[in-house]
Amino acid sequence: MQRKLNHVLIKRISNDNYEDGEWKADPGYLSTYFVDGPLLCTIWQDSADSEILGENWEIVSIKNGVMKATALRVRADGSTYTATFELTKVN
Repeated sequence: MQRKLNHVLIKRISNDNYEDGEWKADPGYLSTYFVDGPLLCTIWQDSADSEILGENWEIVSIKNGVMKATALRVRADGSTYTATFELTKVN
């Protein structure tokens, strides 16, 4: 059985791209985000020659235009921690 993925168009925006009171889209070469069940999946590439990277985040809530997600991460020493991620809807 095939599952249909819910693709979401999201422009990558970072704190480095805030100019003149407006957010600017990240100039990354590739940036794809999609939702698959409870997961927010991210894939990006900074340039045509760079490595394609990706992460999966578990969506915790979507409320008042803010999606909150968490993911288990591993530190260099092998210990783990929970990272948090928030996306805010902008027009």
